[in-house]
Amino acid sequence: MIRLHNHCYSWLLFLLITRATLAQPQTNLDLLAAHNIAPSASGIISFLHSGWAVLPSKATMPEFPTEKTQLLILAIEELGKARERRAVDVLLNIAQGKLSDGVEELIQHDLARLPLERQATQRQFMLALLRYNAVNALGLIGDARALPVVQQLATEETNARLKCRYILALACLGGAPDINFLAAQIKRANQAESVTAAQIFYLITGVSYRLTPTTPLKARRLAAEKYETWWRQNRETFSVNPGAVIRRRLTPSVEAKRPLTSLRNLLDAAGHILDINGQYQSYEARQQLETLGPSMLPDLEKIVWDEMEDLRIRRQAIIYYAQLCGKKAKRTLKKLRKDKNPEISQLARSLLLNLR
Repeated sequence: MIRLHNHCYSWLLFLLITRATLAQPQTNLDLLAAHNIAPSASGIISFLHSGWAVLPSKATMPEFPTEKTQLLILAIEELGKARERRAVDVLLNIAQGKLSDGVEELIQHDLARLPLERQATQRQFMLALLRYNAVNALGLIGDARALPVVQQLATEETNARLKCRYILALACLGGAPDINFLAAQIKRANQAESVTAAQIFYLITGVSYRLTPTTPLKARRLAAEKYETWWRQNRETFSVNPGAVIRRRLTPSVEAKRPLTSLRNLLDAAGHILDINGQYQSYEARQQLETLGPSMLPDLEKIVWDEMEDLRIRRQAIIYYAQLCGKKAKRTLKKLRKDKNPEISQLARSLLLNLR
């Protein structure tokens, strides 16, 4: 099985950055319509079955997305959000690698842009990405016809984070999700599999101990113990409510904007480097931090050494500490190279190189 997750996050990052350059609002349906794909459920399903009804000319085809296979991802995403049951058959085919002429048309369109020696690997990646998104959509739709296919994919998947996503789809479909697997991944207390498993654990059970991508290692281990205890106490009596799982999936998780009234909040806001629409006031936070300058060094140093501090906040504290102290920060950075959080140790090494 192809290792997919790095490619997935790279694609999502590319999509986010590129959309920032487009006229707002630019929705999935806008992008599909701009490529002669009818922005309706029936139009999207027809596109996935048969490809373009009218092939856009090279002169009129929008530049974004450069890889037109991404249109398939956007189309699948829309069908999932709409919980469109008419799409189940075509999504099942995609999940099983049975590609319609329309899907194959777009894959070949993108492969033709690559050197021949790269096409086989890229095709494998495209198929894995389509399968992943088709399973996500099938879970949201919640039609039990998808259960045997998703069960097989979940059983055979060897990538832990993908397996977690397939387990979530099983829960949405009324299957028997392997929550023991999720609990075991959370127990690893790493930043990749354990965080993904904790997110899926919450969506299935409604239980969360706030294990996030910016939770430091020490806090991850404490949270992992809480998840393990809860599951041990509830394993025998817990039953999945597919409707509740889908509702949680469809409820957007919005991170609360913190007032820029403390150093921690300023560092947190400054750490949102992709704050394209100014949601977190990252620009204003950086301005305030620049104004504070050396006066914040005593409090910065406390955050720099706090092993329980949020990683986004701590990383920003280290960056500003190094900027303010210059070469005098070397001693601190050398010690931070041994920090148990890889994100901190790697940052320290990088900053040391810049100070040479």
